[in-house]
Amino acid sequence: MAATASPPPAVFLQVSSLAAITPATVRKWLEAFCAATAEPPGLVLQDIASANGVLLTKYLDAIAPMLPGGSQACFGRVYVGTVDLPWHGAGTKYVEGITDPAFRTKYLRLSLTAARRFHARYPYVRNDWYLTYEANLNELYYRDIAASYRLLLTREIDALRSVESGRSVLWSPAFWYPYSIYRSNTAGMAGLKTHLVGLFQATQRASHGRMHVALQDYVGGSSCLPRTDRTTPSDAVGWLRFLQSLRQLNNVSLNVDQFTTKCKTGAIVAATPSAVLSRERFYRAAGVTLGPAFELRYWLRAHLADDRRRALGL
Repeated sequence: MAATASPPPAVFLQVSSLAAITPATVRKWLEAFCAATAEPPGLVLQDIASANGVLLTKYLDAIAPMLPGGSQACFGRVYVGTVDLPWHGAGTKYVEGITDPAFRTKYLRLSLTAARRFHARYPYVRNDWYLTYEANLNELYYRDIAASYRLLLTREIDALRSVESGRSVLWSPAFWYPYSIYRSNTAGMAGLKTHLVGLFQATQRASHGRMHVALQDYVGGSSCLPRTDRTTPSDAVGWLRFLQSLRQLNNVSLNVDQFTTKCKTGAIVAATPSAVLSRERFYRAAGVTLGPAFELRYWLRAHLADDRRRALGL
């Protein structure tokens, strides 16, 4: 299943984080991204509604005409995500949250509501679907967490298909442990294999074989961990090949973090262009397909010339 070439560039746009940005500016960013690619690129709208399920029409009204089917379409494909629901309990949403039936039910209800509202307001958009609820895949070694994700994802796929059927479904989880270290955990790898095979068999059935995974490389996400715990590009390739070895997914790509983290504050900022471009060259040389990258504003900072970035206020 190893790929030998990458499709046109694609990026995430985290709509819920745009409150300080004007819709006109976001539109200019999207236009610049389209102009920077030789072929119509792809876009993932990570979330289209607030945590209360309110559709973010202030931005979507500006974005929708640029999507497939729109009057000013420049994107060749769009995956539409729904809502990124925060977890306010103990622990994390990837362990305690996912195993909480009430939290899962609330997420699914808001997700379906957001999808229906998007389809009603922008019926001309030809979209695929994005599953916004992320995962630390290493936690799926545990049977209850794997079962909770299987339940959540299959039910969300069923709900989204009730709004618009026949569409592909994209998910972008991560592995939080370096492959170079975890691979020697024989029991851990065996448990992951068993539970991930079960998960992807279920999601493939629910999606009618249209499940795509863009694995986060987690280089930016782990940048403040102790050095031995940070994920390297080699680790990212190792985990991607592990997913391919399960032989359940026909479409596995890599979501290349375009950011790094300020360790004192936890703030996410753009990685240096040289670091991002070096990683992307490494992945291409390894025969890895580059999927949608997180996130638009960081991608532009890494891939556009200085004068063009300044013109966009980046």
